[in-house]
Formats: sequence, structure tokens, C-alpha cells
Amino acid sequence: MNSNENHDQLPDWIKQLRSQSWQIEMLIAGSTVYTLFYLSDHLQSFFYSVYPGIDFNLTKTLMLFGVYLVSRILLIGFIANLIIRSVWLAYLGINFAFPSGVNYENLKNNEESKETLRNQPTILQRVTFLERLSKLSYSLAVLLAIFMTSVFLTTIFIHVILEKIVFGQIIYEAWFSYSMAILIAIIQIGVIDQFFLSKTSKRPIINSFKKKLSIFLEYATLSFLFRREFLAIKSNTNRWALGLFAVIIFGLSTIITSYQIGKYWPDGTFKLKILDDREYFDVKFDPRLHIYDYDTNITDKTSVIKASIPSEIIKGRYLKLFVTSWSRFDKKLIDRYNKYEYPLNYKTKNDADFYATQEISDSIFNLVINDLFEVDIDGIVQENLKWKSTNHPIAKTKGYATFIDIDSLSLEEHKLNLFVNFLSKRKNSYKVTWKQIPFWKE
Repeated sequence: MNSNENHDQLPDWIKQLRSQSWQIEMLIAGSTVYTLFYLSDHLQSFFYSVYPGIDFNLTKTLMLFGVYLVSRILLIGFIANLIIRSVWLAYLGINFAFPSGVNYENLKNNEESKETLRNQPTILQRVTFLERLSKLSYSLAVLLAIFMTSVFLTTIFIHVILEKIVFGQIIYEAWFSYSMAILIAIIQIGVIDQFFLSKTSKRPIINSFKKKLSIFLEYATLSFLFRREFLAIKSNTNRWALGLFAVIIFGLSTIITSYQIGKYWPDGTFKLKILDDREYFDVKFDPRLHIYDYDTNITDKTSVIKASIPSEIIKGRYLKLFVTSWSRFDKKLIDRYNKYEYPLNYKTKNDADFYATQEISDSIFNLVINDLFEVDIDGIVQENLKWKSTNHPIAKTKGYATFIDIDSLSLEEHKLNLFVNFLSKRKNSYKVTWKQIPFWKE
């Protein structure tokens, strides 16, 4: 026996594990399906909690989409594996109870139908086929997840490079990112390799160049992680069936990912109405009560995206307004802190100096935040508001809070308007309507 044959032979314990791996398979697939099914809600909560405080640029958008897509690939693949395994167990149970299969003597069918039945696959053959299919579905789900992870990592890396060299605004278009990901995927599955390496040239230098380019693409796109395994499946199965299975998983995963992210992050995604096809419910510009604008609907698993007040109905003299701190505010804040000479890096000498500096800082802080925010109620601007840095008492979101005197307001509906004064690249200030919250005074 040569060295290659010795190298390719599996140890006995792995052979035994391979034939008895269905229990581990179902355990991993089942627990993964359960975890990934609820992962979408956790990712949405995580997105809401970190989105205001970070610069959600193209790279982070691709990372979010990639995590969703890989998790959906595993979810669909493992669900398919569990379904196939369930049918396999059912057939295996019948084969255990009746190992001889169909008892033709007890059938009242005619001889022609019995002969047709004899020519069909037996229960044992079906069990063997499903065993192979279930193992392949499990392996393909993992391989496709690794494949798509490498696609997104490569896409993100290329985007970072293009941003560094100031390639242009085109790289921020959704279609450009999708097209790049598709091109990388084509390279990774070996289509370009097949074009380069299927035929040899009469010129050795060209063959050498094509070989080196193929090796470079293999490592640059991370396809060396899974290429041999894909080739093993590809060379031993029907290519069209394999391609159809991969397209179905990728297609479903992409649609589900776009739909789930599109519920709260519309850039490059879309919304689907699966069960609700009413045209005149979600009409544009309809007056709405956004439930998460009110603290009574906030939980520790939700976040205040822009601003909130205690409830729809306000009792008492003061209305508390909480505004989430966004990274987009930083440019304006830096400009104002510098303008009013806020002691950002000042080191106090003693306790008396500390409290004196604190008092000065408080007054400057209010000047800065009042320059950043403008608040009016029913069009009447609220002057000289006192602001405090704080965390939302329920959601723990970082932000600013103030209390507005509404003692003079009538007992009816009112609207609080919050504006933000942003700073442009040319240091020009421009006002943006940030939030509108209706409330009723009682």
C-alpha cells in the first residue's frame, strides 16, 4: 500500500464516529436553529442600542448585512437538515420494525403492480439515500456559511481600500456593494479559475502567469478555506442539483436578511408585506403616535432612538424631555465647546477649584447644548433650558435631559418639536427637524 492510500485512510474511531454522527448532527443543528431563530431580535436590539452612538458607515453596514446573511444561511441549511433527518428516522424505524420490507404475499395487488413496486427503491435504499442527503445538507450549510463569510470579509477589505484612495461616491451605492460581492463569489467558486486553467497555452510564461494569478485569487478571496471541500462535493454530485440547492439557500437567505434589516435599517434593503396587503392603512404622512417616543412603552430591551417624554398624557407642571446623544452631534459640540472655552482638559488643583470649575462648566454646558438643540411647543421656542448629561432610566441610552415648564399650557393636545443645529463641512450651521412628539396635558 502506498503512502497516499495510508494518508487518505481514516482511523477506526473516526470511521465509527462518521457512521454514528447523526446524534451530534441533530444536536448541533437543533440548538443552532433555536439560537439563530431568536438572533434577529437580539441583533435588532443591539443595533438600536449602538446605532446613535457610532458612525454607521459603509463598513459597519456590510458587517451587519453579512452577520445576518450568514446566520440565515445556517438557519435554512440546518432546518433542511432537521427535516431530512426526521424523515430518515421515520424510515429507519419502519426498517427496524420490518427489515424485510414489503410483504408481497399479503398484498392484494395484481402482479404487474407488485412488479412495479419491486423495481422501486426499498426502504433501506431510501434510508441510505436520506443518510447521505442529510450529511450533505449539514456540510453544505456550514461550507456556504464559511463561503459567504469570506465573501463579506473580502468585500469589506476592498471597500476600506477604495475609501482610503478616495475612489468616489459610487462605492457607497448599494448596487456597487452587491455587484462586488457577486464578483468575489464568482471568483471564489472557481469560475475564473476554470477559465484560466481549463486549457494550457503553448507559451509557458502565460501558463505560469495564470497559475500564479489563480493562487493569488485563492488566497486573496479566502477561498482556500473551503475550495477543496466544495470540489469534493462538486465532482461527486450532480452539478445542476448542487447549484440549484446553493441558489435556493442564498436567495432565501438574502430575501430574509433584506426584509429583517429593512424593518429598521432601510439602506440597501426592502420591506415586504407578507400577510398584510391592505393599501390604505400605512398611508404616507398619516398622523401617528410612535410608541417608543414615550417612556411608558420603553423596556430594558429597547432603546430611545432620538428622543422621548414620559407618556402621551402629561400631568403636572414640568415635562421631561430626553434626547439621545448621537455621534452626528460631535462636530457641533466640539465647535461650541471650543467657542465657549469649556475646560475639557483642565486639571483642578484642589476641592475649592474643582467646585468653582464645576459651576463655570455647568453654565457653559447649557450654552453648548442650547446651541445644539432648539425646542418649541406649538411653535413657541423654549428659551434658556437647563440640560443635564444622563442615561435613560429604563433603556440606559446615553443622552441629555431637560425639564420644560408647561404650567401655562391649555388642557388639550400639543406638539413638541425638537430641532438639531448641525455643522456642515464648511463650518456653516443648518437646522434639521429631529423629532416631533405629540402629547396631551391633563
